[in-house]
Amino acid sequence: MKVEQFNPVIKIIWYLVFGIGYLLLYIDYFSPTEWGKKRNTAITARRLRAKHLWGPINALVIWFLLFIFLIP
Repeated sequence: MKVEQFNPVIKIIWYLVFGIGYLLLYIDYFSPTEWGKKRNTAITARRLRAKHLWGPINALVIWFLLFIFLIP
């Protein structure tokens, strides 16, 4: 997806809605839970390279979970 080609208003709305997914990607990449010899950041690196795909996917999952648990 070419988010860079969107006009500025659409970009702002895009990042407001899906920003939590992007934030989760960066947190997962820069502070991994596994440390030591067997550390593997290949998965998170691939997800970060395809951030305009995985950011919205992560955000939709987070929004869905919030909706399920907060709305009775």
